[in-house]
Amino acid sequence: MPDPVPIWPPDTQVLALLGSTDPKTQLDYIESDTGPDSTPPLSVRETRREQRLNDNLAPLMFGRVFDEGSLKIGVVGGDYILGGSVKTFAGVTAQAITDNATNYVYIDQLNALVVNTTGFPSDLTTFVPLAEVVVASGAVTISDKRSRALFTISNAVGTFANAALDNLASVAISESLVSDTDNLDDLGSSLIAWKNAFLAGSLIYGGASRAFATTLAAAVPAAARVVTIPDFGADDQLVGLLANQTLEGKTLKGAAVESTLGLVFKQTTADLTLKASDPAAARLYTLPDAGADAQVVLTAGTQTLAGKTLTAPTIADLTNANHDHSGAAAGGVLTSTSHGTGKYCPVVVAIPVGEATLTTGVKNVRIVMPAAYTLKHASGSVVTPPTGQAIICDVRVNSASIYANQTEMINIADATNEDDSATKDFAGSAGDVIDINVLQVGSTAAGGQLTVTLYLLMALAS
Repeated sequence: MPDPVPIWPPDTQVLALLGSTDPKTQLDYIESDTGPDSTPPLSVRETRREQRLNDNLAPLMFGRVFDEGSLKIGVVGGDYILGGSVKTFAGVTAQAITDNATNYVYIDQLNALVVNTTGFPSDLTTFVPLAEVVVASGAVTISDKRSRALFTISNAVGTFANAALDNLASVAISESLVSDTDNLDDLGSSLIAWKNAFLAGSLIYGGASRAFATTLAAAVPAAARVVTIPDFGADDQLVGLLANQTLEGKTLKGAAVESTLGLVFKQTTADLTLKASDPAAARLYTLPDAGADAQVVLTAGTQTLAGKTLTAPTIADLTNANHDHSGAAAGGVLTSTSHGTGKYCPVVVAIPVGEATLTTGVKNVRIVMPAAYTLKHASGSVVTPPTGQAIICDVRVNSASIYANQTEMINIADATNEDDSATKDFAGSAGDVIDINVLQVGSTAAGGQLTVTLYLLMALAS
């Protein structure tokens, strides 16, 4: 149906308005003889009129949708009423619209602007319609739909509830509030929720079938209580006192476990059960602070004990790596009763090379070993340190070096007095001849009064 076309009033009626002010809009009808020399001049009169006209139109600009180009729209902000609450929409710009589609623009219950291509919501009480924006190959046509919100007829009193409920007044309810359709209507919605519920009875969850019901009842407390359900980070369940459930990520303070089954740790391959025997009396076992992550010691299994003192232990099998009995950390010092055939005793031999000024070459000092032995390592020290370069000293057995290269040998660095060789654990036999070969001395000052110390384990014949 086409829009009506109004007729204009007679000229005499129009001319009679000149110099008057419209009582509804407070806009002046400017006299025809007003010019630039009038007081006030024509430009001022016209500007005043435009200013008042803009003031009158400003409230009607709320929700106006504008084409900003490049498939973007803007919406003017302002105040409005939705669901009985006054809300303020701030206005937006640069909102994207879809080309070759009809875009529906509205403000939802959460005071957020929505632009979609599916349509306005079916519930007319949950949104403010603004516009339909039709875009065809980039060409934008905006159809203003705000009149649907401006001209709204409320539901007749009693259409959906009684008059008192419609006006949010206190109501004396003498009957149960029952929905007209079973298992269909909600109390509130995902967007509009009730705040607090005050109940003197229980919450009963009947389920769709109504075969059984779950009742959530609260005991009468001795004082007011607040029971908070935390955010579990994901969907979860509450723990029941009588139910068999698996607890994850819980800290139990002062927990008393009454079970002959023990504590069961669920693992991927198999379960691990920690079980306590029935003691003759109450026992307290304390796990000390080990100072770092550690493990408990079990009767079965092979484990390494570190930093432990064994008081009067009974050791069935002393199986260990090689150790030199040089101290407690290396098996303990051997006593005289521990010596015997096939046993080793630690021996330290110091070989003084002499020479106030050290020279290179095989030194005229040697040791003939009386029994089988293990040469652990050697060290060298000088009274006068070398300068310019290091002293390099080799230990030879039967004229052959025990080291793979000079880096493993004794290297007394420039301006230092001592060095240890690499650990070799060289196994030798009775009759071996050990001597010292100096391969390098200091280039500026050779160094002097060298002493080489050998650290050995000697086999005892008896």
